[in-house]
Amino acid sequence: MDENILEDIKIWARSRGLDKIEFDPDSLRGNISEEKAEMYEAYARYYRGSNDAIYDVVDAICDGLLYQVADMVKLNYPKSFKYLYGTSFYEAKSELSILQFDINLCMRETLKVVQSRKGEWNDDLKKWKKFTDEDSKSLWYTPDYSKCRYK
Repeated sequence: MDENILEDIKIWARSRGLDKIEFDPDSLRGNISEEKAEMYEAYARYYRGSNDAIYDVVDAICDGLLYQVADMVKLNYPKSFKYLYGTSFYEAKSELSILQFDINLCMRETLKVVQSRKGEWNDDLKKWKKFTDEDSKSLWYTPDYSKCRYK
């Protein structure tokens, strides 16, 4: 992944205070499981004829990678970060490449989404929860993954 995008994700995670929260592998596994479930559900819709569901697949893959990168910021340990990030990165890149999407463009869109959202850390859920009131929703960026396909 482009180093600029990686650095922007780190900056975003720190701006949310995620670097101050203790790393919890079970929480990360839960969040990744949610994204995997969203991905498989979107794949099912796609294979049943909903062509736009492919963008939900891309979104779930990128959200999962974003969770992992943000959690590595909590560890604040470059070697561990590179090891764990590398594993998930190659899985995400492979999946997106098969679908004919550029990981750098997709992650840039995903980053715009999370940067546009307001919210707060939820200790019970052990994750950042976006505010869903109408004022907050009016600020949300809608990703355009269609422009992220390989040309």
